[in-house]
Amino acid sequence: MYSCFLWLLLPLLIFLGFAALSFVITFREKRYVWELQRQEPAGTGEAVNERARNQPVEAPASPYQLTTPSNVAAPAAQTELPISSYAAIKCRELDALDYQYLGSFRHAKGGIYKIRYDAWISPDRYVLAFVEAGTLASVTLANMTLLTLGQSVGDAGVDAAAGRAGATPMKCLCSISTESAFEASLSGCVRTMLFASAKTTDHIYWHYQRFSSFRPQPFSEDPIGDYYQFRQRDAKRIEELGRLRFIDPQETVWLPTLGGGLRVFFGMYGFMLLRRVYPDRWRLKRAS
Repeated sequence: MYSCFLWLLLPLLIFLGFAALSFVITFREKRYVWELQRQEPAGTGEAVNERARNQPVEAPASPYQLTTPSNVAAPAAQTELPISSYAAIKCRELDALDYQYLGSFRHAKGGIYKIRYDAWISPDRYVLAFVEAGTLASVTLANMTLLTLGQSVGDAGVDAAAGRAGATPMKCLCSISTESAFEASLSGCVRTMLFASAKTTDHIYWHYQRFSSFRPQPFSEDPIGDYYQFRQRDAKRIEELGRLRFIDPQETVWLPTLGGGLRVFFGMYGFMLLRRVYPDRWRLKRAS
């Protein structure tokens, strides 16, 4: 009898142990405002397609290159991470849809974060796409993120930080294909939906369906720079709300406060549980 009870209790204990570990990591893990580091082109590489593999991409002059604070170890210069089969397929599909290739990046933390990001911009310039693949501590990761900046219907103007007084903060629609890619928004300005394992065309279709209650703003000639500026302003908003504290003078690395950490932790588990009960596809169908 007791052995049966223990076997029934075991899954709960495993879950609680995992939750406790996640709770500790939430408060102790240093986070970067800007996580992308442009890769140094490798001499050879796995073929993807002519654009994704060979198109030359100039190093941008805008300030979104990572600035490493004095108290954080600088990531060593590394050559290009190899592209995975998942990313190769996604890149070919985006290329076939006339998306423009913007270059490849890697996670700025380096070390166990062996994650490659291939960036693309849609023909209408409303969607910035990142094909993300690699490993985190030997755990395989694969995801595609679609991003659109703009305002919710009913919001006034654009971000005041962009130069217009009295405006509401810029919002970001984020559509992911893998649950583990979710990041809780401490400002409420990033609105994430999950379209689990969606085909590329379906993923894009559902993302555009979200525009029915959103006023998208096209990206400029420097889409990565636009997204960088959004991340910078969003981090400042979160600091003003008392949900993070910067740990370097350059304000590029931060840790959550107690309130911010609790929002991250419960936001993550709430997102996962809710999507199992009520997927975002259903939510959009009901709204349409």
